[in-house]
Amino acid sequence: MKKIVSIVTRTRRRTAFLERALKSVVGQVLPSDISLEWVIVNDDNETDGLNEVVASAQAEGLMVKLLHTGCDSGIGRAAAANFGVNASSGWAFLLHDDDDALEPDAIGQLAGRLQSCASLVGCAGGVVYVWEMEQNGVYEEQRRELAFAQDLPLAISQIAYANPVPPIGLLVLREAYDRVGGFDESLPVLEDWDLLLKLVLEGDIDCLSQPIALHYRREAVGDAANSAHSEHERWGVLIRNRLIRDDIRNGRMGLSHFAVIHDRLTSERLSRLLESLSRWKRKIGL
Repeated sequence: MKKIVSIVTRTRRRTAFLERALKSVVGQVLPSDISLEWVIVNDDNETDGLNEVVASAQAEGLMVKLLHTGCDSGIGRAAAANFGVNASSGWAFLLHDDDDALEPDAIGQLAGRLQSCASLVGCAGGVVYVWEMEQNGVYEEQRRELAFAQDLPLAISQIAYANPVPPIGLLVLREAYDRVGGFDESLPVLEDWDLLLKLVLEGDIDCLSQPIALHYRREAVGDAANSAHSEHERWGVLIRNRLIRDDIRNGRMGLSHFAVIHDRLTSERLSRLLESLSRWKRKIGL
């Protein structure tokens, strides 16, 4: 019997971007033991263009679930993600933003690795950032850069400091997601990192070194914009503070220990770099 992998896509008034996700999902070339379902969460009460996207996917033989939150202001990133995952029927899921894309063999590669070891709670693949700019209503690619790629499992110390892999590059075991309680709906951003922090306490997350996903980024405002960098920084601090408080209250050395060590080591490296730069500038008379 085939195992189902669920691709969950949150969207809100971005039908043009959803067309990109449609091509990504229907373009997956799957092994014989894997089938795919696409769960689309419309975090809005408007439905313009969504039925056409669903019809196009179904015409390609894809199982599709279209969910509506019915909320004019939206229920939020984490709540929309939970809504989609909880409605899915897959053994594993991947959170696919409406403006991102997967390589054709992405799901097959990730699912194959995740099935290879019972202790795994997820599998991550390489991710490439694609920077694009809007011109006359059309988004044009500007440049690409490798965002994440490694062939070793994710280290707890690595995850404790920051989220190394965007959601488009991570396949999550549904059973592990259920055990940790899903995404934290109190977080306006970084809900994916918070989930990763909880997952890594349940088991390991293996990695594929080859790039399997494209994560699109742009300088824009409004619905087309990525979440503000400053908001990510602020909530990153708050999440680390929460880890530290939890560890202090429970009298243990937990995830916060690794986050603090990483902060200290980063500061020390920066200090050494600045000191070296100062010596070099003095040497050449600047």
